[in-house]
Amino acid sequence: MAATLNATTPLFALLIGASRGQERLTARRVGGVLVGVGGVTVLVGLGPVRPDPPLLLAVTASLLAALCLGLGGVYAARHFATVPPTAVAAGQQLAAALLLPLLPFAPPPELPGARSTWAGPGAALPCTALGFALFYRIVAAHGPATALTVTFLVPVFGVLWGALLLDEPLTPSMLIGLAAVLASVVLVTRRPGATVTGMTSDAPEGPPTVDASNPVAILTARGVPFRLHPHPALDTPQEVCAALGIPLERTVKTLAFTAPDDRLVLAALPGHARLRYGPLARAAGVRRTDLTPAPAERLEKLDMQPGGICPVCADESAVVVFDERLTDAGRIYCGSGRRDSSVEIEASELIALIPAAKIAAIAAFADARTKEERGA
Repeated sequence: MAATLNATTPLFALLIGASRGQERLTARRVGGVLVGVGGVTVLVGLGPVRPDPPLLLAVTASLLAALCLGLGGVYAARHFATVPPTAVAAGQQLAAALLLPLLPFAPPPELPGARSTWAGPGAALPCTALGFALFYRIVAAHGPATALTVTFLVPVFGVLWGALLLDEPLTPSMLIGLAAVLASVVLVTRRPGATVTGMTSDAPEGPPTVDASNPVAILTARGVPFRLHPHPALDTPQEVCAALGIPLERTVKTLAFTAPDDRLVLAALPGHARLRYGPLARAAGVRRTDLTPAPAERLEKLDMQPGGICPVCADESAVVVFDERLTDAGRIYCGSGRRDSSVEIEASELIALIPAAKIAAIAAFADARTKEERGA
């Protein structure tokens, strides 16, 4: 029962994200929350243990623990995305050790035996220490929603080990409650409208058709695998990271400019970097002073909005310059053309979509300023 209650963690993560404007409570997700509450009710009210006050208190404590875990996942994704996962896990465990000075005030009734002594580090090292190091690595790479799906398996193994090792009863009501909680988690965490496209035999070859004018349509027409993540209308990579629970280093921001000959110049660089205008101008074959921000009207003709610009566009004459660090960036998140969604795609496949794309060192990081920038 405790293991199944722990599976409500993604439900709390959804509610916390919604309260911060990072998640949208759709009808399907709200329905998932209600199904989860019903599953917990079945577990508590119809389980093998009579629902007396001590049990209800224990259930409340378990739900509060799940709430804290959901809050911790959202907090870690927002504030520790750039910290090494092992450092975050070590800090978490060392913080727990701060409770050791309280041991004399609440000593155990007896000293643990040899089996219990060995069971402690046996569970702490592979299950807790290594488990949390992997957990924070997944948070940094894919966000808290994906990482917290680990709680889906906890009830399964909790029921399994309880029945096999402790002879705990496996009642029909437990199976019903377990199924309801897991179903609710699936309903809540599956992003609405997220699509995955892949290379298929009937995928159109060659350039996209005239109707495929926006970036998502072009990606679909080319048969490139990608995932579309809806979110509230946002303007900056930092806001996208907060909404999707991803590190800033995994995002790509695209800035649009126009050249004197009316060509469109797109500069794609990591979301945590700033643009170096000199290298961009040289890569585009123009002077630095020739680059002017592209007007919104120009972007609208390509079915794109400021704040959601994508390196892929229907303008074949556009000059697209990628920062050199993106060539081996792996899975990244970039604009979809709209402010209310982002595209998750392999950086190498994104660059390969644009045969005439240019690669240059157009990004500056942290406080490392070039001689050219200092002179300017």
